Amino acid sequence: MEKLSNWLNVDIWWLLHGNKDQNIVPYFDKSLLHDVFTESKDLLMNHPQHWDHILKSIFDIYDNISELEGTTDNKKNSIRLMINFLTNSII
Repeated sequence: MEKLSNWLNVDIWWLLHGNKDQNIVPYFDKSLLHDVFTESKDLLMNHPQHWDHILKSIFDIYDNISELEGTTDNKKNSIRLMINFLTNSII
């Protein structure tokens, strides 16, 4: 996330939450966020013209997956399905 925020030249807080109100410190699962970005790296690399849409969708996927009950493997399968759906909607 830090590398991405530096590359985009935006504050990491804004990248994660869309604002700079740091009085609210929400919990986020770094491992889950890493899994979502890892699964979406090809999509990001192959479609830079759609980054705004892709990044918003990636964070939406993270939000949805973080609410799921179940094992890490189940969540990873859900991530793959959602990224696949996103990929097909962009192509």
